[in-house]
Amino acid sequence: MEDITRKCKESVVHIMASTEKMSSSGSGSVWDTHGHIITNNHVLISDNLKVTLPDGTKYEAVVVKRYKSQDLAMIKLRGCCSKLVPVVTCSEISPYV
Repeated sequence: MEDITRKCKESVVHIMASTEKMSSSGSGSVWDTHGHIITNNHVLISDNLKVTLPDGTKYEAVVVKRYKSQDLAMIKLRGCCSKLVPVVTCSEISPYV
């Protein structure tokens, strides 16, 4: 478990969604180096999205697709950078998983 946590921590981002009257926050996982992030649909209460990377860098994001019945969504960072670290799969961490 420690190995998985160490390898995946750079792939976890913080997401804030807000309206004039309320806000929500949650986490997401970097899907690729093009700025796609996977998160839960219920986090996205509005299209006003701010994403914070593990190093503290902040980006605005847009909703790409929502899968409401599965509570999943994909968002994309605006002006993302090459320092994104996509989430690793279990097979990349250990051949025994």
